[in-house]
Amino acid sequence: MRIIKYDLSSEAYGSKGKLVYGKKGTIADLIIDTGMLLWSNYDKVIPSLKTLNGIFLAGAFPCAGEWEPFEITVEEYDDLVQYLTSLPSHRPYRTFENT
Repeated sequence: MRIIKYDLSSEAYGSKGKLVYGKKGTIADLIIDTGMLLWSNYDKVIPSLKTLNGIFLAGAFPCAGEWEPFEITVEEYDDLVQYLTSLPSHRPYRTFENT
């Protein structure tokens, strides 16, 4: 999975209450650290590639983080979905088909 560089605000899910500058991680790390799919609009449901790319192209997620805008490919999206849905959790990530 592609490695990207991003900053986290102190309100971000993975920041532990501190500002984090220049963190390097995978696209999945960005999603988990910012908590972008925990918000009620998504509730851990992975949106379509088009919707996710819209978020990534914005270069920021409110009160969570900032990064250089980017897009992912269909192959990266498929890998991301496979990875996120395989994470052990009492409330796992899921796709629209599995809700």
